[in-house]
Amino acid sequence: MLLKEKFNKTKIKLVLTCILGFIFLFLQRKEYISSCVSINSLIYATTFFLLTGFHGFHVTIGLIFLIVTLFRFTQKVYSAQKHQGLEFAI
Repeated sequence: MLLKEKFNKTKIKLVLTCILGFIFLFLQRKEYISSCVSINSLIYATTFFLLTGFHGFHVTIGLIFLIVTLFRFTQKVYSAQKHQGLEFAI
């Protein structure tokens, strides 16, 4: 979208992606709190918390990158010719 100079669509899609990241992290937190098992319960629980924890960490880091990118995008740092930071965040 940015290469076609559709800046509004790019901004909307960045905002939606950030919202989806927040929703995922909220639901993961809710699932951890309501879980009836702990990380020390069984091998299944340990594996579950390990895998979802790594995925949550991955989403958190990606969300930070996307929020910084969105902030920079609103400051008009990116253009159709200069968008390497946006590509890296994506």
